[in-house]
Parts: sequence; structure tokens; C-alpha cells
Amino acid sequence: MKRRNKKSGKHGKWLLLLLALLVIGGLLYSWQQRSSQERQQQQQQQPPPQTQPQEPSKPPAGAGEQVPQSAVLQKQLQEEERTGLVKILGLPEVTQGQMVAYIKKRNPQPKLNCTVEELVRYYYEEAGAEGVRPDLALCQAIKETGCWAYGGDVSPEQNNYCGLGATGKKNPGSTFATPREGVRAQIQHLLVYATKTRPKKPLVDPRYELVIAKHPEIYGQVTTWSGLDGKWAVPGKHYGEDIQEMLERVKAL
Repeated sequence: MKRRNKKSGKHGKWLLLLLALLVIGGLLYSWQQRSSQERQQQQQQQPPPQTQPQEPSKPPAGAGEQVPQSAVLQKQLQEEERTGLVKILGLPEVTQGQMVAYIKKRNPQPKLNCTVEELVRYYYEEAGAEGVRPDLALCQAIKETGCWAYGGDVSPEQNNYCGLGATGKKNPGSTFATPREGVRAQIQHLLVYATKTRPKKPLVDPRYELVIAKHPEIYGQVTTWSGLDGKWAVPGKHYGEDIQEMLERVKAL
């Protein structure tokens, strides 16, 4: 009777186990390949995500507007170009919307007791009634107040937009009851420099009569913005030119 070889029996079991592992590994590999192909097909069939077009940034409201070119305004512009001088009296060369846009761009939170739109409208109404340039009067106020950021002797509660009576040494100057009254006072003070014609509106400028009585060299004699140099503010070098240059920046907005 023959004996069974125990070693050969063990080898056979190992071979069967190895074959089983190979078969299982092959099945897993096939399944992974098939799943990968199916996912790729699904991705190819799906439409690409639609991207929303980005809207271009909008300029501030009022930017890009232009004042209608009347015959009087055209004559004014020609005179400025010929002489190089800009007069205190005249028509505006930018719109209210342009001024609002410039102020808001320069100072989004001005310290005012009214809205920016209301303030600009007061300037155009008050200056327009007296024949003073409202756009340049606004630029003067922007210069004097740091675009209503203040920080000097004058405080926002005073509604004093041009430093009337603020002569330095902590003297805050005049105070006006409302923003419109403060605008009117500034316009009237410009008027006493530029012409001897009395204001049409009730007098609120506390220094109007003082200029007439004490400064005949100023009363009605300063007709241009550059003529304010060293007179409205001391030393005031390039005072009027700074105001004119600011208006050019408003036009470029």
C-alpha cells in the first residue's frame, strides 16, 4: 500500500488559494475599470456649467454728464481760453450730478447736516440767483472744509463752508442756522468781492458790510478766482488756482 506525500498535499492547497486570489483580483480590477469608464461617460454627457457674465463697474451717478452749451456759456468758455482768467460771476460748466459724484467719490461720508444732493442744489439755486458760479463755489467749499471732513477750527455744526470769520488762533468763525443759510452767506461774500451790486436775497453774510466799510480795495474789485489769492485766505498762495484745478478734476470724472 502506497503512502500519500503530505508535502505535495500542502503545495496543492497553496496553489488553489493563489489561483483564487488571482481570480478575485482580476474581477476587482475589471469592476474598477468599468466604473471609471462609466463616470467619464457621465461627465462627458453633462453640459458644462454656465458662467454668469460679469457686469462692468458702473461710474458714479452723474459722472459723464455735460452742461448744455448755450451761446452765453460758449462765449464764457472762449473768454476764459483767450484770457486765461476765470471769473467769479458766470454760468456753471458742470452739472449738479457731476458735483455730487465728485464729492461722494472724494468723501463717501461727508459731515453734513443735509444730503450731498441737497447741498449741491442749494449752491446751484443760491449762486444762480446772484450770478455767481455755483460749481466753483462748491469747489471752494470742498477746499475750505477738506470735502466736509473738517479737522480745523470750524466744526460741521456751524454750516460754515468757506471759513467766514475763522481768522485762526482757535477762532471758529460764523455759525449759520441751516445748510442753505451757510451756502447763501458764502455766495454773498463772493458777491461783495466781485461786484458792487447788492444781493437779491436777504443779507446773511455777517462780513458783507465790513468789506464795504473797511476794504475798498476789495469791494467789487476782485472779479476772478485767481484774484482771491492772498485776499480770501492768507497767505493764500495759489488759492484761486487750486479751486479752478479742482473743477477740471470734476470735469474729468
